[in-house]
Amino acid sequence: MIKDKKIKLQLNGMMCKHCQMKVENVLKEIQEIKKYKVNLKKQEVILKADQSLDITSLKRNIEELDYKVLSIEEL
Repeated sequence: MIKDKKIKLQLNGMMCKHCQMKVENVLKEIQEIKKYKVNLKKQEVILKADQSLDITSLKRNIEELDYKVLSIEEL
């Protein structure tokens, strides 16, 4: 069985609950993402996804919302 990958994204620019909801809405649309948690205070996203998740596309989708992805770390 192929294990899911767990990823932490450090973001910049999320200022309010509306910002958090915009990021959550993008994550909901990505089929490979199974579970996620957006932490507004820490400006980070922890997610669990299939191995097939395209990290470059994920980063682009978030940055299209005008938030900066500062780092991506596999946990």
